[in-house]
Amino acid sequence: AEIVAAITYLVILRKKGMVRVRKIFSIPAWDRIEPFLKGGSLLQLRGIAINLTFLMVTRVTQSIDKTGVAAAAHALAIQTFQVGAVVLFGLSLVAQFVIPNEMIETNDEKTGRKAGGFTAARAVVNRLMSWGFILGTLLGLFQLAILP
Repeated sequence: AEIVAAITYLVILRKKGMVRVRKIFSIPAWDRIEPFLKGGSLLQLRGIAINLTFLMVTRVTQSIDKTGVAAAAHALAIQTFQVGAVVLFGLSLVAQFVIPNEMIETNDEKTGRKAGGFTAARAVVNRLMSWGFILGTLLGLFQLAILP
């Protein structure tokens, strides 16, 4: 499914003139991909750290109780946590791209006003934090509502 989606996406981009086939298979210059590799490696490092933390906690939990009751309880607790973590992890990834983009000051050609900058980035942070609070609260209430 992913291969079909990727091919479909590339065909659409090619028809719109946004992608050239020969550019897809050419090796990009280092100075063009270096910023992406730096940012991507930090995101990857964060994901690895989160997964290693879960792995170590699971390992310790399994060693506590030989009957498996603690491990079963931990498995349920970690699944509940991961439902919320997936939503909030997605929101944090969005924030990592939106906030730096908002910090760039630009001039609106129609109105002649400046857009972006530190104040605008702070407003975006506050808006994203509000969304995180609302989503976290709703998810927590939902999880409490489905308790037996």
